[in-house]
Amino acid sequence: PAHTRAPDPSSGTNASQDVRLLRGAFDVAEKAVEGLTVRADVLGNGRDAAFLGTYVEILSDMRFRERALELAGGGLGVPQALSRLAREVTRTAASISDPFLAERARDVEDLCDALVMLAAADKRAEMPTKAVLIGDGLSVFDLLITARSSPVAVALSERAVNPRTHTLLELLGVPAVTDVHGLYKWASDGDIALIDGDHGLLVLNPSKSEVAAVRQEKHEGKHRVLDGSA
Repeated sequence: PAHTRAPDPSSGTNASQDVRLLRGAFDVAEKAVEGLTVRADVLGNGRDAAFLGTYVEILSDMRFRERALELAGGGLGVPQALSRLAREVTRTAASISDPFLAERARDVEDLCDALVMLAAADKRAEMPTKAVLIGDGLSVFDLLITARSSPVAVALSERAVNPRTHTLLELLGVPAVTDVHGLYKWASDGDIALIDGDHGLLVLNPSKSEVAAVRQEKHEGKHRVLDGSA
């Protein structure tokens, strides 16, 4: 018969710490998702943000939580434990061929990534102040992790086709432009960006005169314009 290798006894202390950190990550994520749900209701788009209910269900699923804690307590470490858990959920969804379960599996994977960051306080999730977030898409992960660094604006490439994107941007509550073709060709870390969320305008490394002009317009209340580092 097959045997599972027992965890190294010397890893017991680390495993106990992993369980403690993961419990804390679950609590933080649960409160954050509940807060997003309330914000969606306040904004009047609770129906469009109904997908947040899936995250609430996952986080309140005691079997899911206990399995995550069991794997973390077995000496795998938080990242490996949650990665394994996500794979288990994905395999189950694939074996049943249910579209709902397949989408739920993607949400579980997104949530597991966020839990890893929350448990480890991963420095990779931190951004400089007044940062502009650029990417190919936006997910609940970004609202749970990236938003903690308070980006001042968002620019998304033409690859951002997730039907949830508009709702997620509203929940994030910062100026944004989408469908920016060739975004990664032109933008890189350390660039300065001006974003006009009302008119879909993105200016990279603007001149002093351009900065002065948009700030004057902002002062006059004509546009909602923010500047920051991309």
